[in-house]
Amino acid sequence: MKNDNQKAKLPNMDMNNNPIWDVLDGKIEPRKKEKKKKLKKKSMPSIDENIDFYFSELEKEEQKKNKPNNKKKPFSLFAIIMLLALIIVISFFALITFKYDRIKVQSDSMATQVTIGDQILYQSDLGVNRFNVVVLKEGTKKELLRVIGMPGDKVSLSDDVLTINGAIYDEDYLKENYVDFKLQEKNRNKFYTEDFSVAELKDVNKSTLHVPENKYILLGDNRKKATDSRTVGFYDKEDIQGVAIMKIWPLFKIEPIK
Repeated sequence: MKNDNQKAKLPNMDMNNNPIWDVLDGKIEPRKKEKKKKLKKKSMPSIDENIDFYFSELEKEEQKKNKPNNKKKPFSLFAIIMLLALIIVISFFALITFKYDRIKVQSDSMATQVTIGDQILYQSDLGVNRFNVVVLKEGTKKELLRVIGMPGDKVSLSDDVLTINGAIYDEDYLKENYVDFKLQEKNRNKFYTEDFSVAELKDVNKSTLHVPENKYILLGDNRKKATDSRTVGFYDKEDIQGVAIMKIWPLFKIEPIK
């Protein structure tokens, strides 16, 4: 039970201050209940709609692929490299046309380094030095041979050993030919080059020990087939057209003349 001290609170019946009278009199509008917004339920696409959408997207992608591309493609790295290579080749051949002369080899005197059909560049204004490969004019054709004896040299070759002015020289340029020769059974006990000396050359006085002025001893690297000073004798300075520089044909065998 409630204590007597606790009195129930009665509503304010003051006509002037009680807000209920304001409501009844229409001075204060009662609060309206807020209407809850109803969320519209989204309908899920049907299977047919999904299939149609899928195929329409595929069709769009296919159209994009088949659409011609009018944009200019930039040069690829390979194309640039090929262009530079072409410029270099053209420049090279332009240079050799003005600076060098060219011959087509007509014999195998200098095989295996150069053979019949190879094309050689040579320079006519170079000084001739020992062991240079030189271009000779022999009648209507040009020949290649190697300088062995210079004017004033005392030259001899014995047992495949070359001696010039008392010094022994290794003929490194003959290595390939020498090995090919020795690999043949019949040549194992033979020398690659027949012995000779200045006095033993054709049309030379037996008392001659040195190469005369303006004369040269020239030999072919292919000693077994070359026609050279061993059978011809000395070559005149005027016979030498120039010094061979490079083999330029065939293209896959371009290399300097050694």
